[in-house]
Amino acid sequence: MTDAYDPDPFADDPFRDDSFGGSAGFAGVRVYAPRSATQVLGDTTEFVRENLGDLVRASGRFVGPVFAVALLAGAAATWLLVGDLSTGLGVGLMLLAGVGLLVAMLLYNTACYAYLRLYHEEGPGYVTPEALRMEVGRLFWPLLGLNILIGLFSLVLQTVAVVPLIGTALYVALYLFTLPVLMLPPAIYALRSARAMASISRAVDLVKPRWWEAFLAAVLLYLLLLVGFFAAALVPGMIGGLAVAALGLSGVLGALAFVPMVLTMGALGLGGAFFLSTGATLLYGSLAEQADGVSLSARVDALDDLDAPTDPPSW
Repeated sequence: MTDAYDPDPFADDPFRDDSFGGSAGFAGVRVYAPRSATQVLGDTTEFVRENLGDLVRASGRFVGPVFAVALLAGAAATWLLVGDLSTGLGVGLMLLAGVGLLVAMLLYNTACYAYLRLYHEEGPGYVTPEALRMEVGRLFWPLLGLNILIGLFSLVLQTVAVVPLIGTALYVALYLFTLPVLMLPPAIYALRSARAMASISRAVDLVKPRWWEAFLAAVLLYLLLLVGFFAAALVPGMIGGLAVAALGLSGVLGALAFVPMVLTMGALGLGGAFFLSTGATLLYGSLAEQADGVSLSARVDALDDLDAPTDPPSW
């Protein structure tokens, strides 16, 4: 039997916009496919490399203005506070910058899952700025509520760390034990539109029989992200520190010396959020495929089996 999987079933669609949606994406990296931990890491890296630019370009239409206001407020606050010009106004602008950055971060994080959902459901070429904005509007509040629930659970876990040594060790053990479960609910909600508690319950059911596999994949994703952050921020941070020490910079000029490091960390934040959301989505797809066998290719093969010609009756 020939392989009936079409790598790009939307190629002839007249409503497709090829300026968005990457060249391969889930056409080359399907959500529902069994993967080892290293394959989750590899497919995540491949998808982010091919689609991060499109995500930033599409989400920048609505995340960009919020981020720009926060950035300008932060720069003005730094100038006022470091120059000792107006403490009250500086503090107010710093608070505005903090709120703006938080809103921008939440919008962008939601955009990551909205992009993955649109790419999975509609295919390449349909992740336009308008479609992404509408999907973010639909997912924003439910994902925010789901993340608050996960955050509250993490906060409860931290209470055991109050006990010296033993409590800290127990907290670390519990956090690592629940790490793969905490990663999956946003991806499950984004793809399946399940309720918050149903998404969490689904994550527990999927991880329970394959905990080691899910744990290893989660650890590899976080380790690669941490190494990337450290390596990329090290060089501009060292250059900024050397410039301050060698030139005797202080005040505003001293703060400006670290602007390249801040910009690098910001760029890494964009890639890191998409990296983790993609990794969680592919890990969910792998666990779901192994548990339920819901891959598109399996269903297409089953239809091919039904359509295959049969031998005529012997009579």
